[in-house]
Amino acid sequence: EIVDNREDVDLKKHQLQGAAKDAAFAEGILRKLLYFKDVDRETIQKLIDAMEVFKFPDGTQVTRQGSARGTHFFIVSKGTMVILRNGEVKSEISQGAAFGENVILMSGGQDTTVQARGDVEVYGLSGLQTRALLAEQYQRERGQTSSAVNEALSSE
Repeated sequence: EIVDNREDVDLKKHQLQGAAKDAAFAEGILRKLLYFKDVDRETIQKLIDAMEVFKFPDGTQVTRQGSARGTHFFIVSKGTMVILRNGEVKSEISQGAAFGENVILMSGGQDTTVQARGDVEVYGLSGLQTRALLAEQYQRERGQTSSAVNEALSSE
């Protein structure tokens, strides 16, 4: 059943506190996503540690087309999600699929509705936290480069 839910989902209500994550599964999916292709092992581990586990019952709209308030991107760990555009089913995604990645680029705009078909479990990561961890890696690498350059210059 397709639900027209005008309210944005309350993620805290669906969060499974202390739920275990399959770190190898999460890393495998992150490594396949363009945003994380060149991310180092330390940062990947921090991203996985920061992920929260959410469970959505059948019919829950995790993202809603037209909403500008997206905050998280998600990886489906169990179950199936239906992708809707203009109220029409366009496709389905299941275990290992990611959605909502546009929040990593600072845009919370949702161009589709993603709705649970049956009970679904996902790993979610806030866009803000993701950007902070990627910036941390950038600063760390920049510092290492600066140190190497300074060392090379001082040895001449």
